[in-house]
Formats: sequence, structure tokens, C-alpha cells
Amino acid sequence: MFSNKKIEHPATVIEIKSNGNIIAKIISASACSSCNNKSSCGILTSETKEKLIEIKTENTYKIGQDIIIQMNQSLGNLALFIGYLIPLLLLIISIVILYNITSNEAIIGLTSIGILIPYYFSIYLLKNKLKNKFEFTIK
Repeated sequence: MFSNKKIEHPATVIEIKSNGNIIAKIISASACSSCNNKSSCGILTSETKEKLIEIKTENTYKIGQDIIIQMNQSLGNLALFIGYLIPLLLLIISIVILYNITSNEAIIGLTSIGILIPYYFSIYLLKNKLKNKFEFTIK
């Protein structure tokens, strides 16, 4: 399931922190931005998004310097698992269980969504631990 492949993105150094870490800006473009037929399909998308990432580094970099950052693909898969698959499974399981207990759709819907509140709150409480796990490096 997990591989040792790397996900790479070009980035630009925009800030150097006092602890030596750097803040890099990634510009991620949607798949539609490179499509020749993007104007005719009718899908409205935001073409690009800027993302800021803090990177621990021992080397010195200059503001405005172009770099390539990378992360293990397996960590990307883990992020998808934590962010999308677990909440989806929680919703489906709670809907099935609540449907067998009660047939009131309002109760089923609100309770199923309410189950996600403690899940995302626990993710928030573990954000520092997750931040250490999901580390980007400079190529």
C-alpha cells in the first residue's frame, strides 16, 4: 500500500525563520489549467492555489530562491487516509447503525455529522505530532 516514491513540487523561499527553518510557497495548479478545452467544458475551477509550507533545514537559503521540496508518497497516502477515508467510514457506519435504531432521517443526519466533531477535534489536538510526521525536505 505504501511506497518509497517521492512527491516533488517546485517552491520559492518566502521567509527565513529565526530557528533556521524556512517557509516556502508552492503554487499548485488544477488539472484543468493545462487543458486545451477548459473553457468549453463548463466546469468552474480555481486555476491555482498558493500553499505555504514550513521546512526544517540545516542549509542556508535566500528569500526568493527557487527550490524543489519533496515528501514521501506514503505520507501523502496517510494524509488522504486520515483526512478523507476515516471520516467517510465514520459517516457510513454511523448512518447504518442509526438507521437500524431509528428511521428518523433528521436524527440520523445530525448525529452522523456530529460524530465527526470529536474526530476533527482530536486531529486538531494531535496537530503538532502530525506536523512532525508529515515533513517536507529539500531536494
